[in-house]
Formats: sequence, C-alpha cells, structure tokens
Amino acid sequence: MLNETRCQGMLYRDGIELCHDKPTLELHKENYQLNNSVKTMRDKLDQTKAMHNILIEHLKIIEVQLWNKTHALNVDQKCLQYREQLDDPDRN
Repeated sequence: MLNETRCQGMLYRDGIELCHDKPTLELHKENYQLNNSVKTMRDKLDQTKAMHNILIEHLKIIEVQLWNKTHALNVDQKCLQYREQLDDPDRN
C-alpha cells in the first residue's frame, strides 16, 4: 500500500537519524488503522460467504419440499377426479 511505502521511505531519509516525528507517527497510526480495516472487511466477507452458502442449502431444501408438495397436490387432484367419476357413473 502507498502508506507502507511512505513509511519505509521516511526511514531512509538522507541526513536524518531514525526519528519518530509527528508525520512518521501519524503514518504508522494510519497504517495500523488501514490494516485493521482490511482485516475487518475480510472477516465480514468470510462471514457473508458462509451465510450465502447456508442460504443456498436452505433454498435447495425448500425447492425439494415445494416439488414434493406440488406432486402430492397433483396426486390429490387426480384422486378427486377419479372419485367423482366413481360417485357419478352417468357423468361420462
């Protein structure tokens, strides 16, 4: 990252000993905050991916249940039609 490059560049300034002046300290602080933000975002991304996978599995289960219920409803409707035909033989 640019911040890390600037920190490294400040360490090797000509004619200056390793000093910890305000700009250097602020750069280190900014670098720490950026690293924490990146870590937090990666953790959130991992959590989001895990939740997405769980939701996909739930969707598959719901789709199977929906197919089973639709099939059962179709069977029930056919049974009702056959029953009506048996109850009323003059219908056909």
